[in-house]
Amino acid sequence: DTIFGNDGDDTIQGDAGGDWLYGHAGADTMNGNDGNDHLYGHNNPDTLYGDAGDDVLYGNDGDDVLYGGAGDDELRGHAHNDTLHGGTGADTLYGGAGDDTLTGGTGDDALYGGTGSDVMVFAAGWGTDTVHGFANGQDVFDLSALGITFADLTITDVGGDTHISYGADTIIVTGVSSALIDASDFIF
Repeated sequence: DTIFGNDGDDTIQGDAGGDWLYGHAGADTMNGNDGNDHLYGHNNPDTLYGDAGDDVLYGNDGDDVLYGGAGDDELRGHAHNDTLHGGTGADTLYGGAGDDTLTGGTGDDALYGGTGSDVMVFAAGWGTDTVHGFANGQDVFDLSALGITFADLTITDVGGDTHISYGADTIIVTGVSSALIDASDFIF
């Protein structure tokens, strides 16, 4: 199905197949439901739910909230201060411009904060996530859900990247030396 919203605040529901949902002006709420869906927000803050399937979600303008759900999803916040939740699966999250909050969820995810001061959120069982474009002194890792301290982490250099590990879970920070990572880069 292909469904277009109008100028107001719309609620748009997909179906069991691969849907293409387009918001318009207004604060829209879209749910792809089952299938491999494409959801496109527009102006104003939109809320997009991919649900089951390998979905692609674009927030575009506004402070958007995107939920990938189950499957291997791609979430793109674009402009403004967006909140992206990958859910389960191997997800790819792009914050874009603005101060974004990215939560990969379970599965091995790729997180790209983009410009702005971004927060990468991790909870128990996150897997092995890769953070690209980490701006030291600007972006932070939020590990507050774990109830740990900086001393509980193992931080090593591996091939020009920093590996931050806790138990069986690892954050790979590409292109950043472990010498640059300290407690100020975390929220506990």
